[in-house]
Amino acid sequence: MKFKGLRWSDSLTTHRMRGGTRRLTANKMEHPLRASEPHGLPVVVAKFQDADHAVVILNGEPLNDARVHRSALGAAITDAVSSLARPTRVEIHESDGSRHVDILTPPRPPSACAPTRTSEPPRTPTSLIDLVGDGFAPGEHVAVCLVMKHVPATHDGLVHTTIGKDEQLRMAGELAFVGRVSGRVSIQTLP
Repeated sequence: MKFKGLRWSDSLTTHRMRGGTRRLTANKMEHPLRASEPHGLPVVVAKFQDADHAVVILNGEPLNDARVHRSALGAAITDAVSSLARPTRVEIHESDGSRHVDILTPPRPPSACAPTRTSEPPRTPTSLIDLVGDGFAPGEHVAVCLVMKHVPATHDGLVHTTIGKDEQLRMAGELAFVGRVSGRVSIQTLP
């Protein structure tokens, strides 16, 4: 038995009937749901008509007239959820028939009593240094690390170092490229 128009705040009551059967009844609250909001949440649906383009629908109404490219879908959904300012059910209907469902919550608005940070003007680089590392897998994520200091390994091959919290980052004059997949390390000397 389905109960249309239920909210999460509604409750169900179980009644024991003769013969051991049970019957559920809804204890209705005063706010009925719109058909477009199951479980009391607004619904954003992205329906892919082909592999790359989707139509975004908010509570049964198209969000905009244009189709949204897959690369811009995250921004479109984020804007919709942020504008609603409450948790939202998001459904992605792929062109192959698969579906992905999640509930997204918008970011909290800044608190009125939160301390405000004084923003420093952005630093402009005085000069740029171009360094190149090679031997990595195509498309691999490569970490770019400034070398602070060098420490010797123990006879077991372990390395241990301590860095003071107030110690300013000092460069030892080297930059390390570390491949996340290949494990390749390329050390470059800073000019």
